[in-house]
Amino acid sequence: MAWSASDTMGLGVADIATTQGKTLNHDLYVGGFDWTAQALQAIKNNRYTASVGGHFIQTAWALVKIYDHHQGKLVLTKTTSEAIYQLNLIDRHNIDDYQVLLNNPNWDKVDFHKFSLIHQPQLSHYQFDFSIILTELNR
Repeated sequence: MAWSASDTMGLGVADIATTQGKTLNHDLYVGGFDWTAQALQAIKNNRYTASVGGHFIQTAWALVKIYDHHQGKLVLTKTTSEAIYQLNLIDRHNIDDYQVLLNNPNWDKVDFHKFSLIHQPQLSHYQFDFSIILTELNR
């Protein structure tokens, strides 16, 4: 198994392994971080094992919290230990669920009000879940 700090490096490892006669996802499993389009396509084509990502959406989660804070909800305190986001693993078992990320997604489809405690007063904590975003993007 080879794990790298980025998909670019991981794809390089996969290319070298292939030229050395290794069969990816059999002789060697290779993964990295970032959810690059190249990595997702390589996963789909069984030329890469996995990619961890979703951290780019952290900016959106921060903006939701900043919005709520400016609306009077005290969510930006030093004592909070709530995770801002969860990273997700994409591999051959769930790549089809993330296909929309390869198709130039229309981010305007995502209603970020759904994540706001101001706009969703029935919520007691943030529901920052990338699967909700996938659902919105796939509408």
